[in-house]
Parts: sequence; C-alpha cells; structure tokens
Amino acid sequence: MAKLECLFILMLSHNVYLELLSEDSKKVVVHAKDQLFDKGDFQCDLTLLPQQKKLMYFGARSDNADFSYDLYRWPKNKDGFVIVPYSIPKSSKYSFEHLRLIRASMDAIELVSCIRFKPRKFAKDYLQIFSGKYCKSHLGRTGGGQPLSLNWRMCFEKGIIMHELLHALGYIHMHNRPDRDKYVKIMWKNIAPQWFGEFDKVNPSNFNYLGTPYDYQSIMHYGTTAFTKNGKVTILTKNGEHIGQRFGLSQGDIRRINNKYKCNVGISQINYFANPDFFGKSKEKYKFSRRKPIGIYEDDEDEDDDEESDEDEDYLFDN
Repeated sequence: MAKLECLFILMLSHNVYLELLSEDSKKVVVHAKDQLFDKGDFQCDLTLLPQQKKLMYFGARSDNADFSYDLYRWPKNKDGFVIVPYSIPKSSKYSFEHLRLIRASMDAIELVSCIRFKPRKFAKDYLQIFSGKYCKSHLGRTGGGQPLSLNWRMCFEKGIIMHELLHALGYIHMHNRPDRDKYVKIMWKNIAPQWFGEFDKVNPSNFNYLGTPYDYQSIMHYGTTAFTKNGKVTILTKNGEHIGQRFGLSQGDIRRINNKYKCNVGISQINYFANPDFFGKSKEKYKFSRRKPIGIYEDDEDEDDDEESDEDEDYLFDN
C-alpha cells in the first residue's frame, strides 16, 4: 500500500489548496531519516549510493570544490552530445505503445538539450529500463547497468517517464532543495510519519542550484497533497502557485539540464508543460515523432565486453 502511494504521487498534476495552521517546516525527524538510510532510498522513487547519501545529508567534502553528488554526470562525446546508453530486456514485456512512449519521452528531453539517449551496444554504464514493481531510478550515472523501473501498469504517462529520466540524469525533487522554506511550507501534521523522510532538505554545502531559482512549475516538484495522511495539504506554496505538474519540462527544468551538462543550445521560450496535448497520449500531437520507435528489445544475456565505445559513434537517428 505504501508503494502504491509513491506511484500516486508521481501522477499528481492538479491539487486543491486548503487553509491550515502554520507549522515549523524545519522539523528534524531523526528516526525517519535513520530508517531511510537503512533502506538505501532517498525518496520512494529515488535510490542513492552510500556516498551520495553522505554528501547530501552530512555535507561530506574534500579539498576539491567539485567533489559533490553533482559529479555523477553522463559523459559528453567529441561532438558535444551527452550520450546516455540504455537497454530494455525482453523480460519487461512492454507493448509497442509502451516502447513508443519511452522513446517519445526521451525525444522530449533531447529536443531542448544536448542529451542523447542511445540504444546500448558496448557501453559499460547504461540505463537498464524494465517493468519493475514501481517507478524508480538511481540518481545520475552510478555505474554498470543501473536499473530504471517503469511499471507497465502504473508508470506509463509521458511526464512520469520524463521525471524518472531526469532522476537518472542527476536531478532530485524540487521540494528537497536547501532553499525550499522560502517558497513552500511543509505541513508536517498532515504527513504520515513513515513518509517524513520524503520532505528532508539536502545539505546546502554540496548542492548545485545550477543557476536557477526555485521552480514551482518543475516536473520534479511533488504535488500539494503528496503523502498526506488525512487528505489535507502537505506542501503549501507561499504564493498560491500550482505544483506537481506532469505534463512536461518547465523552462527551469530545461535550463537546469543545459547548465548541468554545459549544453550549447538555444533555450526556447515555449512552456512545454503548459498544454497537456503537447505531452498527451494522442499520436497525432506528438511533436517528437521523427525518430523511429523502439522496435526490438536487447537480449537479457550479458554481452561480452568490447573495446569499442558507444560514445564514439554517431548517435543521431535523423540524417
């Protein structure tokens, strides 16, 4: 039941605001955080490496100013593209429509950045996309075949897939930013205690704001009733903004991707999330249909290591 709550949170796009009593949003919940560390998860849809957790919670640093969890980036090739190899095992049993939606979600990110998702050939580090029990990802490039679970029943909305892909690119939830208390109030009395850890702030000492302000419209923001125990608001915005949309990337999301990966691309003035049809399920309204959908799976068997590198090959499907 708890994990179904996690799935529901990812699908929130509209919320109702309620008037609640003020509370201390800086509340420290030690017991919940200890439980979180035991489980190895940061949030219900995000898994961290032990070193990432140490950096994010305790501010561990070295003399190197670049030493932070922001280091878990995917590499650029010589042409300036950030290559993210991926594979989809046959055991996932996705339908053609599932595969098409995965590819369309990747295309939506590629359209506004230098990120390129490429079917894996020989790369040692890659996303292994499969239909697990939940919608869940690692944070950034963590090495090897890192799992990205997209449950075929629960996770197949374009915004949800993009949300998980952004985790895999290295982005946390917006409401966990160190500066969040200036923009939202966490209503602790409405949150089930086992979910207190979902609302922890990361340690500011290693956090990279990527030159962007707090973003209510981010696809990475939770909705207003996330993990509520009584149907009341858990994240109260201080300016009345709606939060928790899963239509598509906000302008802030686009800038964070391009700033993090130093993409040399122009920034469109279109708010990509604004029109649900733009990221909707209608085949005619996909604006990223030029690439061919995925038509085959990768075999489940491990491939032999090869000296050839995926990153050195031309990735663009469109000539």
